[in-house]
Amino acid sequence: MSEPTSPGSLVVVDEESTRAPEALAVAIIVVLIGAFLGQVLRFPFIYDDHWTIVHNPIVGSLWNLPRLFGFRFASEGVPDAGRPLMLATILLDVKLWGFIPLGFHLQNLFWHAAASVFVLLGLRHVTMSLPMALFGAALFAVHPLNVEAIAVVNYREDLLVATFVMAALFAIGASRRAIAKRNARALKAVAFSSLVAAAFAKESAYIAPLLVLVLDWLPPRGLHPAIAARGLPPGRGASERWSDAGLATAAVGIVFVWRAFAIGHVATVSNTAE
Repeated sequence: MSEPTSPGSLVVVDEESTRAPEALAVAIIVVLIGAFLGQVLRFPFIYDDHWTIVHNPIVGSLWNLPRLFGFRFASEGVPDAGRPLMLATILLDVKLWGFIPLGFHLQNLFWHAAASVFVLLGLRHVTMSLPMALFGAALFAVHPLNVEAIAVVNYREDLLVATFVMAALFAIGASRRAIAKRNARALKAVAFSSLVAAAFAKESAYIAPLLVLVLDWLPPRGLHPAIAARGLPPGRGASERWSDAGLATAAVGIVFVWRAFAIGHVATVSNTAE
């Protein structure tokens, strides 16, 4: 058996292995989600769905899409205007499905599957064990604590923020492994954009800079390369690690300031929220 790959691997695997087991694990996660949670496709609009979707005057036109990221809708108290990315996905649903709940729930399942796959890949990297990663990701995928975010269309914001924050962390890791500077810059841009998207989805994305720091500085260094790689790849030194934390801070800071100006509060969904 060959030694594990060097530090910086997104998912640590043996050199002789292939991606087929990981692909099978992803398929298993998707099947589990369909089997355990597919019944939500039969659900009507519930809870805050009526406020955000059914009785929301702006979701019927895609022309409102760019306006979501301005100040007008937020200042006027449009439902969930403080989370414009989530509203943008609702506009897309209305365009594709009208007000048929099935299509809205289908998109929720998609985002939950995406988040679950990121959990699988992240655990694969941390544990260096595909069976352990699959067990953890499967538990995440079907755990009852996640059901509300999947069953209620309006709570899609939780699925979006989880997906985009994890995507950003993976992009940061990939940028540190990139040899060409142009590729590294492109991946940093992907990470920045993902974090902006996450913050526009929900305020919980504000913790992203802390996650970057934790993944950088808590994993033990000076051990076997495969163990040291369990956090984010070390990159080109401490300066890059601090730079990435600054990148994350700037990304969520943009949305922080936007909410402050548009709504008057940095953690408010809408001025008409009850």
